[in-house]
Amino acid sequence: MSSKVQLGRIIKKAREDAELSQQQLADEIGKHVSYISRIERGKEDNPTREVLRNIAKLLNVKAEDLLGL
Repeated sequence: MSSKVQLGRIIKKAREDAELSQQQLADEIGKHVSYISRIERGKEDNPTREVLRNIAKLLNVKAEDLLGL
């Protein structure tokens, strides 16, 4: 499994555990919902470290867990 797909699965699970929709997550970090969808499906090639840090903070997961993939 590619690291992009693995990252997407981790983010999706954390988002669902936080009971947030993709739209809510996107709104909170200032991105479009399609961007979140692409990340979760492993289709986004270059989510920035800043975006991953913001997602991690909002979903209450360690940024290192996302960035270390």
